[in-house]
Amino acid sequence: MKRVKRLFINLLVLCCIFVTAFMLMGIDAPDGVSPPDGYPNGCVDCHQTTDYTLDVQILNISGHPDISMIVQQVPDGCTMCHKVGVAAGALSLITHENHDINIADGFSETCFSCHTSADDISNKSAAKNW
Repeated sequence: MKRVKRLFINLLVLCCIFVTAFMLMGIDAPDGVSPPDGYPNGCVDCHQTTDYTLDVQILNISGHPDISMIVQQVPDGCTMCHKVGVAAGALSLITHENHDINIADGFSETCFSCHTSADDISNKSAAKNW
């Protein structure tokens, strides 16, 4: 009986580990089980307040051009200049560097705040909010 109980507990723990791992990796759960996406629009869902929108934040970067009339979708529009191998630097490197620092400071971002899933590493993109 002790072996059956121990086996049951081990299986239960293993199932919990797999479910947690699937959730963290973004593997879709059956319909109706997944929680709603708190950041369906990616960048613009976090950068909402007047002094925190991306166009205002970018004004603090010395030498950065005004993007208010050029960029229509965020972050997709930013990749006009921010590509791998160009002087402006790859957007992925810039955003990961800045957001990793924010996560360490206690912000509640996860990979899925910006990315669609673990299988498809594309970014969520939405209309600019300025």
